[in-house]
Amino acid sequence: MSGAISFSQIPPNLRIPLLSIEFDTSQAGVAQFAQNTLIIGETTNVAAPTGVEFAPSLAWVQTTYGVKSMLAAMFAAYTANDSLGSVWVLGVQPATGGAAATGSVAFTGTATSPGTIYPYVAGALYQTAVNIGDTATIIAANVAATITAAGNAPVTAAASLGTLTLTSVNVGAVWNSVSIGLNTLGTAAGQTLPVGIGATVTAMAGGTGTVTLPNLDTTLLDQGFDFVVNPYTDATNRAAVSAEWNNQTGRWSPLRLLYGHVFSADVDTSANLITLGTSLNDPHLTMFGVTGTPTPPWSWAAAHAGAIAPAIRADPARPTQTLAVNGVIAPPNSTRFTKSTQQTLLSSGIALSAYNNAGQVSVLRAVTTYQTNAFGQPDTSYLDCETLYTLAAVSRQLGGAIQQKFPRSKIAANGTRFGAGQPVVTPNVMKSEIVAQYQLMEAAGLVQSASAMAASTVVALNASDPTRMDVLWAPYLISGLREVAIVNQFRLAAALAA
Repeated sequence: MSGAISFSQIPPNLRIPLLSIEFDTSQAGVAQFAQNTLIIGETTNVAAPTGVEFAPSLAWVQTTYGVKSMLAAMFAAYTANDSLGSVWVLGVQPATGGAAATGSVAFTGTATSPGTIYPYVAGALYQTAVNIGDTATIIAANVAATITAAGNAPVTAAASLGTLTLTSVNVGAVWNSVSIGLNTLGTAAGQTLPVGIGATVTAMAGGTGTVTLPNLDTTLLDQGFDFVVNPYTDATNRAAVSAEWNNQTGRWSPLRLLYGHVFSADVDTSANLITLGTSLNDPHLTMFGVTGTPTPPWSWAAAHAGAIAPAIRADPARPTQTLAVNGVIAPPNSTRFTKSTQQTLLSSGIALSAYNNAGQVSVLRAVTTYQTNAFGQPDTSYLDCETLYTLAAVSRQLGGAIQQKFPRSKIAANGTRFGAGQPVVTPNVMKSEIVAQYQLMEAAGLVQSASAMAASTVVALNASDPTRMDVLWAPYLISGLREVAIVNQFRLAAALAA
């Protein structure tokens, strides 16, 4: 058909000889999306940046936001698991008008043999040598000096008359979660008090006040973040983060299409974690729960997000269970959740970790907090975070292909006779593209049942808007293998004789 090919730049009445070439990338490019990480955390530097900043290294984060800052600890925990991710940080100024958290270790006695004190603060070890004849007063002063010299603890340390007093670097209730421990790894690791020395630990407490997160919508704008770590579990700040990642007006809304998932953690009793989980219902939030670990909840969340991120980038549909989590300390056997408690927690929207005999931490199951639909009925649509990441992946691939191949197309009804080179899209052309992209997704192991998808997918011209095409897309997401249930219907040898 003469004149069927449509050009974007070469005019039809061009008279300059001989050759003109324009380039069309609509059939060549493949959309690739940056999957950035955002870590939200508290700073100890009042002059720290207030917006989102790319974090090139731990040293840069420590210099910019403070060596003792929550943000520095979170960055270290995250990058201990994800060394190649593009990590951005949002520094939050401390709470104002509150009180700092304090805790103590009261030493007693005099050392009758040389040894070592093994104090832990926020999961970090500050071992201190003990000589024969060291009194409680000397030991407390030496431990305080060790912590101060290290410079990275989220506390200040002081000693008086055998008592080591620790005070959080910032005010706020969140700092009550800083753990204080002695001989955390136990006698199996050779951690015992020197002969003649006793010690009593008083946990951190008394911190009051809550930070105020900046307006995330105006702070983050439309920069994409697929992995987000939020250290704050209080209702106000949790709601602010959830609002930014909701389906109606947030990053999962039809007009923004930014996606992303939020990771948090809480260190508490199983009863309190169940209460927390059942109070939540957010498909875009994974809340890890643990008890007994000396690792602060913000570092626990960051480390787990760091372990999950590389696996999701490689394959969003593959289960994250068994992924090793580095940089955190497993709780002792005595505080680990039983199987029945694990089942209840997972059914209450609390994600969990697993532990082996060597103390290695791994992901058990990264469920979301979503549990019920709009009518309050149980709903497993968004049970696992992998489902959300798979939805984002297939939506991005299909959306990217449409935007790449039909950026300036014309629209027509099925049966319209147009030249093969014309940028005209009919419902049948669009459905063919959807099927082709789906086959690529199926080959990548993201979806299944291509024929069922094609039969269920409907593409039609909008009845009232001649410029709009409506699509009912019905992808069948692939699922992760979670359980293998076997009935071992055994036979006894005597039964053969019968």
